[in-house]
Amino acid sequence: MKFFPAFVFSSCTFFLCACSGDPAEEQKIRKDSAAVLRDSTAHLLLVPGPLQAVTVLRNECPVFEAQWLAGSDSGTAPMPDEYRKSLRLGVCLADMGYCVVYDQRQQTLLRLKQAQSLVKELELDAAINEKHIARFKANENRPDSLSKIILETYNKAHEFFTANRREAAGFFIVCGSYVESLHLLLNNTQLPRSRYYTALVGQQKIYLDNLVEILTRLEPDAATQDAYNTLHTLQLLFDEMKMEMKGEEVKAVFTAEQLAKLRAKTAQLRTEILL
Repeated sequence: MKFFPAFVFSSCTFFLCACSGDPAEEQKIRKDSAAVLRDSTAHLLLVPGPLQAVTVLRNECPVFEAQWLAGSDSGTAPMPDEYRKSLRLGVCLADMGYCVVYDQRQQTLLRLKQAQSLVKELELDAAINEKHIARFKANENRPDSLSKIILETYNKAHEFFTANRREAAGFFIVCGSYVESLHLLLNNTQLPRSRYYTALVGQQKIYLDNLVEILTRLEPDAATQDAYNTLHTLQLLFDEMKMEMKGEEVKAVFTAEQLAKLRAKTAQLRTEILL
């Protein structure tokens, strides 16, 4: 059973709403920047897009914290397989989104250069070419436009992989983006003071459970098994936390020790991706 991706965003209004600080708008943005995967039985699974977590960070935390980003030159050594390249591109897109929402132009362009290299290595040139990159650079002073372009890039990559029967590689981009976004959320020094923090952690568990479910439906091989092992390790730590339902919202109840374990494991897995 295969999943076919469709990525949801609200054009330029996506980012104009992001700075409002209004809870209703924040919830809308979190939905708009997520991906919906649909299988042949019309079962929908919500998974995070590359702007889901970073948009929340920008709404709640006004200060840019560059120390949590992967270095723009990290992992520049050639990678042996499509799996690792796809994970790395997911990390890169999440970091690029974080830089964009904070209007960090130089940091964004550094990561764009890294993404270009990965796009070429993954043979995505047919979907994401120099014209697309030039459009990104031409809009470097327009964060709302850049956020849309990042989501379009994410979408184009998945469309290309699906059309060429490389669905797993497209899904690994989502996995890499998830791990990096989780790392950014768990390490941000300001976010724990937000009244939405426990709900954000709970939301990440839901996304993770959906990602693991999708992995169990992909054709098994060494790459999907490694991805499953990676995500399941995080899932076990999330399972130590208690989840409380409040309306449609899930809130995580956790101790400082449980959160520290999740943070440390996420950092370890992220380091392995970036090696």
